[in-house]
Amino acid sequence: MKDSSGNNFFPEDFLFGVSTSAPQYEGAWNVNGRTPSIWDDMIHKNPKLVEDGSNLDVANDFYHKYKDDICLARSIGTQMFRLSLSWTRLLSGGFTNHVNSNGVQFYKNVIDKILANGMIPMVTLFHWDLPIDMQKLGGLTNPLFVDWFEQYARFVFSTFGDKVKFWMTIHEPNNLCYDGYSNESILFINLSGIAGYLCIHHAILAHARVYRLYEREFRTSQNGKVGYTISCNYPLPNSPSHEDVTAAERDYQWFVKGLLNPIFDSTGDYPSIMKERIANYSRAQGFSISRLPSFTKKQIDDVRGSADFLGINYYMNDILKASSANEITNVSYTNDVGVDMVEPLQPKTLTVQGYSESYTLMRTQLYHQKCERMLSVLAGASVDERILLIACGTALSCFLGPNFDCKSLGLCAAS
Repeated sequence: MKDSSGNNFFPEDFLFGVSTSAPQYEGAWNVNGRTPSIWDDMIHKNPKLVEDGSNLDVANDFYHKYKDDICLARSIGTQMFRLSLSWTRLLSGGFTNHVNSNGVQFYKNVIDKILANGMIPMVTLFHWDLPIDMQKLGGLTNPLFVDWFEQYARFVFSTFGDKVKFWMTIHEPNNLCYDGYSNESILFINLSGIAGYLCIHHAILAHARVYRLYEREFRTSQNGKVGYTISCNYPLPNSPSHEDVTAAERDYQWFVKGLLNPIFDSTGDYPSIMKERIANYSRAQGFSISRLPSFTKKQIDDVRGSADFLGINYYMNDILKASSANEITNVSYTNDVGVDMVEPLQPKTLTVQGYSESYTLMRTQLYHQKCERMLSVLAGASVDERILLIACGTALSCFLGPNFDCKSLGLCAAS
């Protein structure tokens, strides 16, 4: 917001928070009844999956140091503390027939400590660390995942809902599904153009099922809110050409609007261009039905409006160009969208159609301007509910190397 003098300021009700996730933060992977998740299993079997050979066995050791970490968060003025629950720390094996009382007590202690330090807990139900047995049954490609997730959520709401008033369901389903199920990333399903769409479809249905569960059984007594969270990177075209601009817009329709429209748009369905293009490609490839599943009328009614707020995670801008090898026989997400990522990450100066500035462009540059643009796009896309910026920014050295000088670009403070 700006005051009368044009100075930026945060409104009084703005909340500063910190974010953690169970697999990245807790450690104690096999302690006090916790069973392995898919991440533990895959990294232990193949340590080379992580570039430096590290794993999640200890991570930040939040399991043993949560009191210190929560106090540190409070010491810097944090008002909201976001964490995720480890499904297999609460339910050994993933199903409600094996409740781990040690895991339940751990999260009760964590939530109590957050509240005792004057912060608001925000809890994510599922941050990708699926129980192994559920993945053996197909994970999010199995329509039964919707039932499994509802059973898990009912247990969590019943156990912790008296003290937690902000919930998120599935962390970034677009990244989980399009990377883990479509490409060569954990889980390495690598069935692009098929598994990713099944995963997205069931994730949306699972989110809606849990939202309606809370609405029906818990809202009156607990008075909480249930939100929906996706990765909202705003794609930019590599050039002002019509082909590149159109390709970037298609990617936005798939990666962002494909996840938003079913819940926030009046149609309660995927974008038309996404449905039509995948159906046409599927038909030409010999499939008897579209590779993108369809919602029933009842599902549309259940999914539409199933969020009290939208959480967005905004990290960087992807630079995209129209695909030069678009072959109808290629069954894949990238072929459906018709885009290629511009690599490597090298600076280049260009003017992009639809933007007033000429700029030196790198995926991490102009972050603030593009984040503002993303928020304005969402505000005009039937997202009337409250928008929360859940995560933002990126670790520069991961993409640009340890010798990259971020200070010269004004991307971090001088020491």
